[in-house]
Amino acid sequence: MKTILVIDDDKLILRNVKDVLIATGFNVITATDGKTGLKMALESKPDLIVCDLMMPELNGFELIKNLRSSISTISIPIIVVSTLENKKQIQESINIGADDFLSKPFTPEALWIKIDNLLKKTKDIKYISENSIKQLSLNLASSLPHELRTPLNGIIGSADYLVKFGNTLSQQELNEFYKVLYQAANRLNELIIRYLLFVDTEIILADVDKLVTARNAVSFLPKNRIENLIHGFINTKGKKHNISYNFENSNIKIYEEHLNFIIKELLENAVKFSNEQTNNINISGLVIGNEYIIECIDNGRGLSNPEIMQLSAMKQFKRDFYEQQGLGLGLAIIQRLVKIYEGTFNIESELNKYTKINIKLKCIN
Repeated sequence: MKTILVIDDDKLILRNVKDVLIATGFNVITATDGKTGLKMALESKPDLIVCDLMMPELNGFELIKNLRSSISTISIPIIVVSTLENKKQIQESINIGADDFLSKPFTPEALWIKIDNLLKKTKDIKYISENSIKQLSLNLASSLPHELRTPLNGIIGSADYLVKFGNTLSQQELNEFYKVLYQAANRLNELIIRYLLFVDTEIILADVDKLVTARNAVSFLPKNRIENLIHGFINTKGKKHNISYNFENSNIKIYEEHLNFIIKELLENAVKFSNEQTNNINISGLVIGNEYIIECIDNGRGLSNPEIMQLSAMKQFKRDFYEQQGLGLGLAIIQRLVKIYEGTFNIESELNKYTKINIKLKCIN
């Protein structure tokens, strides 16, 4: 039996709604103010919440913000009720996390339809989410042993050969072995960094205190620091590509190391999946209003719609053909970082033509 929490300071409305929902087969718990309602929501984890906007102790807006800041209640669907005249307030409640609204007065049928639709939608989202997590785990489990073994084999094999026959090799041959060792060790290091960051994002998303701390972080990032990061990338991995960039100074609501990862990973993907001779890559970070918009565009091989849909499952595409390396964690980590900082992630692409990734983060001017 589904449990619904109804919060309203009008006791008559509260009783009528409770009677209607009980008659349709729901378990109903109630509260007459926002503070009590928040406490009940955190304790009982209802399947859905119906709440008024104008309430004592804690109004509906503050209630929604609190519910959406806790990992235990962040996904509970919320229906707000208000008079039709308060369109601005209704829109504000939707903007901060409410899922739907009902205008007073409303009929029992209208309430039931809203609840039924939201519960069905939540069930579908949960199914998709659980299957994505399952697919992510399978992809990680199947990829990790191979990805670890490949650079390790290179390191162990080269080191073993040097131990046995190093004194018989010329300086040029030794340099070749040193190069192989460095490349294998660097690949292994990058793999470990990506994996640890992926785990860290999962920990932050699962811990409300860490999540709140991250969302309160502000980093001042002068454009020259970001440009130095890009110069370093070009010198190590992007020399053969035409990479242009344009960044602005900004106070961005994100940890600096997380922003650095996003920029480097966007460039990494643009370089990895494009042709050296024909590809142009442009990356920018510009302030528009209270948003810091990062955009990376390349005219590489592109992605199909099914490939874009499966990004969050960390699946690598056409691996054999493109000879990819790494777990394919990069864009999955970026998506999680954007989620942590309440930003948006959008990707557009057309096969054999272009890929454009647009990320919006909060900033303080």
